Amino acid sequence: MKYHAANGYAYKVTRNEKLRIAACCANKKNNKCNWHMYVVSCDGVEGSPFIIEELNNQHTCDGGFINVPHVSKKLISSLIKYDIKQNPKKKTKDIMEKIRREYVFDISRYYAYAGKRYALNMAWGEDEKSFAYLQWFTKQLSETNTGSRVVLETDASQKFVRLFIAFGACIRGFNYCRPLLFMDATHLKSKYLGHMMAATVLNRDNGIYPLAYAVVSSETDANWKWFMEQLREVVHIMGGVTGT
Repeated sequence: MKYHAANGYAYKVTRNEKLRIAACCANKKNNKCNWHMYVVSCDGVEGSPFIIEELNNQHTCDGGFINVPHVSKKLISSLIKYDIKQNPKKKTKDIMEKIRREYVFDISRYYAYAGKRYALNMAWGEDEKSFAYLQWFTKQLSETNTGSRVVLETDASQKFVRLFIAFGACIRGFNYCRPLLFMDATHLKSKYLGHMMAATVLNRDNGIYPLAYAVVSSETDANWKWFMEQLREVVHIMGGVTGT
């Protein structure tokens, strides 16, 4: 995809199967260009990597497009996915400039943003699907972190409401910290916003030590009360503490 975008050649997929893919130059019929590629699954098993079995990498035509290929979010994502993985906060204007500089065609701000979102989803997963895994995540967290307190609340339709987590190791480590709690909340800037509440302490070297945190919809009295109730269970395990 990068090669064709950078060099101005379009291609056409002639076979797209689970175990083999074939492609030829888009100008094969009109200009008799014989560029083609054939790849197969190296293990003959669905999901295994592909290897190139046959490749004629010489074009005898002038190219499949003059100024710009067919632009889509998938195309832009394929051209910037490694950059986005290294820098998820890359700005759309920088993406537009990269495409212009390296691939010599212009894209709109819309496609720069859509391509970035698609690349982020491919690299880190979609936000919606992450919420769907919370039941599994909290169960695994409780089973693999002895002594943890994990509370996930959902509504009648299983929609996320709030989540509290205090790792068992952090609870045990508090015994070596100063018995004074600091609590605060901050805005979350993800797609679904919300607030994160946190309870921290100071260790013997005056470093910040995380004890517990929660994700809630907003910083309300009701959510603070709920957070304190969950934290009280953790403090009870430790035998009492002063808060501020």
